[in-house]
Amino acid sequence: MNLKRLIERRYGVYCPNCGHELSIYSTFSSNKFAVKCNECKNGYIFERNNNQLLPSTQTDEIEKLWESDEYHEYYKGIPTSEAFMPNWLKKHSKD
Repeated sequence: MNLKRLIERRYGVYCPNCGHELSIYSTFSSNKFAVKCNECKNGYIFERNNNQLLPSTQTDEIEKLWESDEYHEYYKGIPTSEAFMPNWLKKHSKD
């Protein structure tokens, strides 16, 4: 198994509906994130310290705020596997 797959399996958070990796849209605190699936467009609140994924409409509200930004349509969030992996591992996982 290559390093990228291992990182995705270990640090990724996946959509309970379609199984795709979720992307972080906003950070509420160091342990609470607004995440969204780019495939089925469902939004969630992810609490990292207890691994809880709660359905939420807050990602839709965040997108409404960003509509005035001309680059918003290109932003797909940060994949959770990339955001949650340790810094020491980020140095060794460059493509």
